[in-house]
Amino acid sequence: MDKVMMHPKHAIALALFSAAFLPATGQTWCPPGAVWEYNWSGGPSSGCQVRTYVADTVIDGFDCQRIEVIDIIYDFIDDEVDTIESLVHTRSANGVVLQQIGVDLYWDTLYWFTAPVGSRWYPPGVGDGCGGSAGMVEVLSIQEEVINGLSLEVRTLGQLGEDGTVMFEGPDMIERLGTALMSIPHTCLFGDGFGSTVRYRDDLWEGFDSGETSNCDRFPNSLRELQGAQLHRLSFGPDGRTLTIQAAGGSGGLYALYDVHGKSIQHGRYSGAGTTIGLGELTPAMYLARLTTNSGQQEVVKFQIP
Repeated sequence: MDKVMMHPKHAIALALFSAAFLPATGQTWCPPGAVWEYNWSGGPSSGCQVRTYVADTVIDGFDCQRIEVIDIIYDFIDDEVDTIESLVHTRSANGVVLQQIGVDLYWDTLYWFTAPVGSRWYPPGVGDGCGGSAGMVEVLSIQEEVINGLSLEVRTLGQLGEDGTVMFEGPDMIERLGTALMSIPHTCLFGDGFGSTVRYRDDLWEGFDSGETSNCDRFPNSLRELQGAQLHRLSFGPDGRTLTIQAAGGSGGLYALYDVHGKSIQHGRYSGAGTTIGLGELTPAMYLARLTTNSGQQEVVKFQIP
């Protein structure tokens, strides 16, 4: 099948125009009572998040959804727990969900639930300034899944590089539910956050439960346990200028190094056989490594450069 390649603005225009000629499909975006619960990890922090659709409102003449966001964050650097409250506004038409973002509060494409295979668009706030196709996502495949008795379309997205090739496969964009953390990762800027949907429910559907324990249910002990889970072993070369990452069970994954202020220093992939990385001219100090296996297990490990 030939790929459908179009600019995101054209894609949205096509979706809205086609609505007059196509029957309505899919499930309601953001039904009454919608609540999403996530576990997430980003930088030297981990936490949980709850998003609740609390009310309708009118913005720029559009009927919009007001979504309350509560983040509970555990910082591995200072061992403190913070709670942050914020708001997200969305609006939708014919399978396209727009999110209001930026200091000037403009609307940008979040989800395109009816997109055919090969369709591409920029996630919110990414835009055209990344170079080539970098930062875009593409629909790689579509399949139907029955989740707790409800049939939903699932689109697997690919994250594109500058030359238009797929650099990373994922995440899945599930009709009605969206993606983990209600965001779409991309390659324009290094994706620094990882998350999973723990539970979802609304007034029209009993929703689902992944079976994963929410960090919100066991704070703060759960994240302290993650720090000591020993999923990985870190070892230094004789001169302290190299660091070897070895994961239990021989799993590969992603690593990211941070200083004690949370500034990202280095990131990349490690293999199942173990990976040695250079530490360059880093000064002797305490640092953190956030490690995520290919199976999604995450761990933050503190280490000292001698």
